[in-house]
Amino acid sequence: QIRRVRDSADSSWSAHYGALSQLSRNIIKVTMILVVIVMVLAVLPFLYMPIWQFPILIAALLQPAVIMYFVYWTNHRFDISLDAVIKYFASGFVICSGISLAYETIASIITSTIVLLTGAIGALFIFADASVASNAGSGGGRVGADILVFIIFQIVFKALLNAFIVAALVEELSKYLCFWMVEHPDMVDSADSATTSHGEGAVVGKRKSNISKGSAITIAMVSTAVGFACAENLLYVFLYSKPDASVEIITLVLRSLLPVHPLCAAMQSIGVCRRDLEKDRTMQTGRIIRPAWWLHGSYDFILMAFTAIYLVIREWRRFAATNHCVENDDFGFDFDVDCDLDNESDDSDFMRELVDTIPILIVGALVALVGLWWYVKQARLQHQRLLIRDLDVRRGQDNGLQLQESLQLT
Repeated sequence: QIRRVRDSADSSWSAHYGALSQLSRNIIKVTMILVVIVMVLAVLPFLYMPIWQFPILIAALLQPAVIMYFVYWTNHRFDISLDAVIKYFASGFVICSGISLAYETIASIITSTIVLLTGAIGALFIFADASVASNAGSGGGRVGADILVFIIFQIVFKALLNAFIVAALVEELSKYLCFWMVEHPDMVDSADSATTSHGEGAVVGKRKSNISKGSAITIAMVSTAVGFACAENLLYVFLYSKPDASVEIITLVLRSLLPVHPLCAAMQSIGVCRRDLEKDRTMQTGRIIRPAWWLHGSYDFILMAFTAIYLVIREWRRFAATNHCVENDDFGFDFDVDCDLDNESDDSDFMRELVDTIPILIVGALVALVGLWWYVKQARLQHQRLLIRDLDVRRGQDNGLQLQESLQLT
């Protein structure tokens, strides 16, 4: 059925849906049933869910569909089947998110232990300096400054480990492996059954061009990443965020405007295409995920480090306002202290945090744009190389036909 849809160039939704396998149909049915169950349970008295969370839940589920519509359906529905897209998405949503959560927990324990050890060593030096300063009759300003600087150092160090090891490395490697483990016959070319790293597979229609194969690989990897991002969005919006409508909406909007996971998957696809289509055997797993790892790690590091530093300085100012209420406090820093800072409401506090973190979000967006620029540049260069390979194949086919005709004439 997939072959017939592709060969007939039938672009209708009904034709592509009709070509779905039983597994893909079951995935859709189970998803719809789970959504209905969640909505029914949410209105029960013992599992009360605010009514405003329903549209947020629907928006979180529709967001990946919107992304895949523009990335896949508009221009690439014949490069890879809808059946394959659904299975790769499910792999990212279920398998990849589960694997990442498990290994991130292990990695987080290891990195937290490292940070705790460095913190203990740093605390010993600070207490030693405080003892010397106390014996010398010095003021507490230097000690307070040392404490704040050390706290900021610990924040940066922890953010570095969490961003590049716990988050970026684990998640990018998980997305790559969850793409690789799905063996779909639509990814195997009939005239070249070992086109991808997925190994032998069934025949699915006439031979596709290298450009079409490259598009299929990119869409498959992006589908896996979008599935993972959808599961992560649900966790961040409904589990990690404060149960407030404005907070959950802003969290979902920001994560939707900066789709780092699909972008990193597209960056990985450049290396997979070089290995599988351009036959570059030097492109192993490490080289494939390295650009995405650097982008993902840098993006997370900026958000984690600078947001945490901002919160520490804010709480330090709040502490100074509560205990001293003077501009030049005894902690060695000249803060513009507001004595009413501790009396602000939670809503004004949230809005102040949002406004103050806008520069951080802008810097994060610039990092994502750098990654997008890198991908577009590399994709164009790869498109030219694959086009040349396709032209060489066509020339070889034409020469073969001419030789066959000449042999028949003789």
